[in-house]
Amino acid sequence: MGTYQNLKYQIRGCHLNYKHISESFHKNFSIASFNYFQCLIALLLDGMLNVILSRYLTIDDFANISLALRLINILSFTILLGTGDASAKSFREMIVKHKKQDIGRYISWNLNYIFKTLTASIIIAFILFFTLDPLNIFSWGFDEFYIEFLPFVFFTAPFAALIRLYSCFTKCYKQLKFSRFLESMAFSLTTIVFLLVEYEIYKIDPTNEFFTIRLLFRSYLVIFFFTTLYIAICVPEIFSKIKEGINKQKIRYKWVCDAKLHAKNLLVFNINSNISVILVGLFAFDTKSLAFYNISLLIAKFIKRIPNAIFMDLVPDINSAMKNQQTQQEFSKRWQQCNALNIICICIMSTIIFFFNEQILSIFGTGYITKDAIIILNIILLGEGLSCLFGYNQLLLCFTDYINVLTKTDIISLFIQVIISVPLFLMFGVIGIAIAFSISGIINELMVLYATKKVIPFNLYFPDKNQSAFSKTN
Repeated sequence: MGTYQNLKYQIRGCHLNYKHISESFHKNFSIASFNYFQCLIALLLDGMLNVILSRYLTIDDFANISLALRLINILSFTILLGTGDASAKSFREMIVKHKKQDIGRYISWNLNYIFKTLTASIIIAFILFFTLDPLNIFSWGFDEFYIEFLPFVFFTAPFAALIRLYSCFTKCYKQLKFSRFLESMAFSLTTIVFLLVEYEIYKIDPTNEFFTIRLLFRSYLVIFFFTTLYIAICVPEIFSKIKEGINKQKIRYKWVCDAKLHAKNLLVFNINSNISVILVGLFAFDTKSLAFYNISLLIAKFIKRIPNAIFMDLVPDINSAMKNQQTQQEFSKRWQQCNALNIICICIMSTIIFFFNEQILSIFGTGYITKDAIIILNIILLGEGLSCLFGYNQLLLCFTDYINVLTKTDIISLFIQVIISVPLFLMFGVIGIAIAFSISGIINELMVLYATKKVIPFNLYFPDKNQSAFSKTN
């Protein structure tokens, strides 16, 4: 009778545990679906922007504009010196603990910390603006990337950096919807409106690159002022104590250390993410290859954004979750469920894009449906798909005390990509650079997985025995 009763309790416990897991998985699925829906809208807007540019501009001009926007992205991260991502740890902790005085000091320190890089970028823009003719002696591999784009890049990057910083601050205040809109939708949406007004209503000549550059800069400027107004009204704490003195002792030292770690990591990460495009610009002898490559990376974002949508809501809880065993156990269950969901979604999306690659490329124009464009797209899709199957383990290293480990893996991956890109380009052309990009991405994920398993005290993909026992007792 006792054995029967024990078996009955065990069955009931298993049923309750399964019900709890099922409800938790459904909750994570709902959150991830909503997040990816937002990402999907952002990607569609980004795609629409690129479709408009690709159809109105020549392939050469489209390639140059795409490269300029990518350089702005890299430079904006460099200007912030890591303070944006570092705020997820230090600034978020102050908000949770309601340390209003420290909040004001942190914001004041943050703006002073990036003031020199903001100013330097603007000064370089003016220098380049007045020295265009001497600098024209430098050229890219295909001899079509005009040096006139560089003043625009350096003058626009400070506004892009401040927009990114605002996004990080609002994310710390758990205003995730606005933060995501700012990071991924605002620029595309604003630029699409301006483009349609300029091209369709005012009939501006799209072959004049100056008008397109001016329009892109206007988008960043409008978003910056709109965001400043929004934060002043909705999150007044950010502006409440900016003029207060900066704590020159332990707090500032900690902030600087965190910022430097994140700055180093973000710089390496951005170079690693964009080096393949830069190599195409350096080595290729036609802008079509650069245009095909940028379009392929854009389409691959539909896969790459899946882990971002599934895991990003866990970011504010990562640091606090590692402080004791109970929070680790609860967090590990959420992480494992997110990984399972990630694998399912990656497989579905990769299959859809692979089988409809020609139809997707045709959206950008008939000039983009070529054999080389399809091969480049398939190689990048394969690399990104396999890389994303590992999940988003970088977050666990980035927002704990192991960000240096993540930086080292990115440096190794960067060297691997550069070293193998040269011989592969000589053998296969731009397709070889796409192969190098995919190989280095997969190697990077394997290194991150190995490093994460060494320092994170729970199984990343499957519940271990201790975790199962813990679940039953609760």
